[in-house]
Amino acid sequence: MTNLETIAFDIETTGLQTTDQVTVIGFDAEISSRVFLNTDDRGDPRTLEDRFHDEMSPPVVLSIHESEASLLEAMTEFVESNLTTQDIKLVAYNGETWKGGFDLPFVRTRLNAHDLEWPFHGLPHIDLMDVFKSRFNTTEAVVQNSSQSLNRWISISGVV
Repeated sequence: MTNLETIAFDIETTGLQTTDQVTVIGFDAEISSRVFLNTDDRGDPRTLEDRFHDEMSPPVVLSIHESEASLLEAMTEFVESNLTTQDIKLVAYNGETWKGGFDLPFVRTRLNAHDLEWPFHGLPHIDLMDVFKSRFNTTEAVVQNSSQSLNRWISISGVV
């Protein structure tokens, strides 16, 4: 059996509707990361690009795009030339499950909106959402109680 390298995958969007846009797509591996950023033709991104290169380790390759279409075209080229030719698996949280998910279905919808082909054919993926939900109690009440307990411990112990 082949050992597949893990590539973390995540997106950010302007909302949850099918007409909203992808603003960021990220791929993260042990040795480097690749981030595609849609500035929607706003502002000068050079400062951000410089900060990314100065502050990130391991290196992050940032590509800035003036539209969602150009971001998706660049992401498609990256996936087809770098990921589909490797022994990798995508890992995401709510990326895509048999009941739905968000990231991959949203990207699929936006690719269709721009008449672009699906580049992820044949890439295995793992969604971590069900794993986390089944093993960790992440309800708001539990998180709030944990935070209050931590704050009490800090005030009693004098740790700041």
